[in-house]
Amino acid sequence: KYVYVCAGGIAVFLCVPPILNRAWASARMGVLDVHILMSISILGALCLGDFSEAAAVAVLFALSEWIESRTRAGVSAAVSQLVALQPETATLRDGRSIPVEHVTVGDIVAVRAGERVPVDGAVVSGSSVVNQANLTGESKPVSKNAKRRDLVYAGTINCGGGYLEIVCHKVSRDSAVAKMVALVEQAHLQSSPTEQRVKQVAKYYTPIVVILSILLATVPWLWGAATGSAYTKLALFMLITACPCALVISTPITYVCALTRGARMGILVKGGEHLEALAKLDILAFDKTGTLTHGAYAIESFLLIEP
Repeated sequence: KYVYVCAGGIAVFLCVPPILNRAWASARMGVLDVHILMSISILGALCLGDFSEAAAVAVLFALSEWIESRTRAGVSAAVSQLVALQPETATLRDGRSIPVEHVTVGDIVAVRAGERVPVDGAVVSGSSVVNQANLTGESKPVSKNAKRRDLVYAGTINCGGGYLEIVCHKVSRDSAVAKMVALVEQAHLQSSPTEQRVKQVAKYYTPIVVILSILLATVPWLWGAATGSAYTKLALFMLITACPCALVISTPITYVCALTRGARMGILVKGGEHLEALAKLDILAFDKTGTLTHGAYAIESFLLIEP
């Protein structure tokens, strides 16, 4: 019994502070949210001596917070990888090297073989082939020529043996890479319809449960101390039972994990709303080599046609 009590007490002691901090912040703003309900449930379970229930609620919520923080760290890593696609410096036509942020529209930058293109623009001199797989998914390098004034994008690689001069069309903050970074960051800030419904339900659910529990714990005392004490325990049981920890834990973390996993694999989803829409698809069309295939062609078999 003592081991049981000590284990539960230690678990609550280690895991409950973040929950209480959020509950206190919500209370100061006059908002009754699930953090307050979970805090009351934990404290109520402790008052009833149900250390396993208190520990379970505290540990599960703390675990969900830890997993969410880890996945958000993964988002930061994915964003950092995207940011790393764009060079920090650019070489102008006259050979000067300047920070890529200082390149303005109309400037002409030089890109030698093996270098990354620093800005979005068009080829005005030279010819080569550029690897755009990190942005477009094209498995084969694409030919770029000044005669056609082909467009090139920041972060792509001049993998041919040619020398390119590129006129800047967009500053670095407006490049395709910058837009990809913004999409990944915004995707994790947007709530899906399911998350919004959970928040909307919790907005009304929590105050109702708290008010009913207060009434259940106070009104029966009018019929005597014995009745009041029994109903006070019943009110605490109601708080513990009504605690929506599973709903609070599962909904946001599911989307965060899915979006982060996609970003690591090079799949950018604009938010939970679009992620949910994938479940309703019947047909999915892919438009280019490199998405489903590697672009490595090989002869599988011969078919001899006799006249």
